[in-house]
Amino acid sequence: MDTPNKQQPWSIPKACLHALARLEQNGYQAWIVGGAVRDLVRGSDVKDWDIACNADVETLLRLFASFRCLEMGRAHGTITVLIDDLPLEITTFRGVSPTLEADLALRDFTINAMSYHPEKGLMDPFGGRADLKDGVIRAVGNARERFSEDPLRILRALRFASQLAMRIESETYRAMEELAPALLRVACERVREELHGLLLGASVADILRRAAGILGVVLPEIVPMLGFDQRNRYHCHDVWNHTVEVIAHCPKDRILRWAALFHDMGKPDTFTLDAHGCGHFYGHAKESLRHADAIMTRLKFDKKSREIILFLVEQHDLRIAITPKAVRRAIQRFDYAPLKRLLPLFRADTAGHSALCANRMEEIDRLEQMLDETYRQKGRFTRKDLAVNGHDLMALGYHGADLARILENLVTAVVFEGCENSRQALLERARAMGA
Repeated sequence: MDTPNKQQPWSIPKACLHALARLEQNGYQAWIVGGAVRDLVRGSDVKDWDIACNADVETLLRLFASFRCLEMGRAHGTITVLIDDLPLEITTFRGVSPTLEADLALRDFTINAMSYHPEKGLMDPFGGRADLKDGVIRAVGNARERFSEDPLRILRALRFASQLAMRIESETYRAMEELAPALLRVACERVREELHGLLLGASVADILRRAAGILGVVLPEIVPMLGFDQRNRYHCHDVWNHTVEVIAHCPKDRILRWAALFHDMGKPDTFTLDAHGCGHFYGHAKESLRHADAIMTRLKFDKKSREIILFLVEQHDLRIAITPKAVRRAIQRFDYAPLKRLLPLFRADTAGHSALCANRMEEIDRLEQMLDETYRQKGRFTRKDLAVNGHDLMALGYHGADLARILENLVTAVVFEGCENSRQALLERARAMGA
């Protein structure tokens, strides 16, 4: 059993110490476990605090009755206790015998099978600390048994490898490949959350390249992309490797990285060769949109995320001339905020092309500068600056929501369409809007 450096003890929240003390004062064993210990060993911030103990759920509810307790995980022997607004997930030891050793033996990976107690030190029966140091993800005990217990652990291994920049031990990876079809039995919401984390990892490109076969079980739409030669001088990668490059060059934003994953998914469906042997993908954005919609429906994405991602996929090839008139029209058509979300995707997509497209980066910078300046001009001109007001429009028969809509349309007409800001011109425009 290890102990942390005495000169640099690990900092444990008072709420967590209180929970440990309450359990022990009532005759129970209690240890900090799981990801919290992994993060302490790594020296990174702890996101979630978990405690394992040999008290059953009924006892836990009684011992912590003075605190708010959430029972969503009760069927699995878990409750969440809020102490000083810190949520603590407290779980009964798993395994045939209610012991810490039996509990740790059933955890997924060695890096998650450590436990810590402020007075007793670190318990690390499976070498998790050494695997963390060596950058290795290794299943606890028999890998096939661990993945059979919960196939989602296959995606968890990929997520950890992506987020922590670690490699997966060979026997563990072979078991993942062998049991990958079992992922089809896992609830789609759980799959979605693991994929969220994987896409945001620092080593996402390495994992997507190596584990495309495993990911193809839950995302079969990516399989046709693998090795698909684009036969185009503007592309130096096949469709899948181009997609991986785009994802890796996107900011660590969940919406953008999903959009990057989807943006060229329709290319294999739309591939054609011209007379010179050059590949084209006319209409691929529409096909990519169809695949993206199907996947997000299957994985039960929330409505807002779906709408933004679908917009980005549909417009990822949008070209806007870098002129004031063209930019004004684009803002009028799409609005400013969605266009700003497109720009990082434009840049990432360009980074995934051949060097022939390098000048596109400068064009995107110029587009953004003009987009921002045009929007600032709109922001300085408001309804109060119009040469007409609500009373003028009411005289024309506009009321309520229609009145607000016409006023906003008149602002747009003045700022973006060159309409003269005079009473006569605006009244004529307002009459035409209601025609």
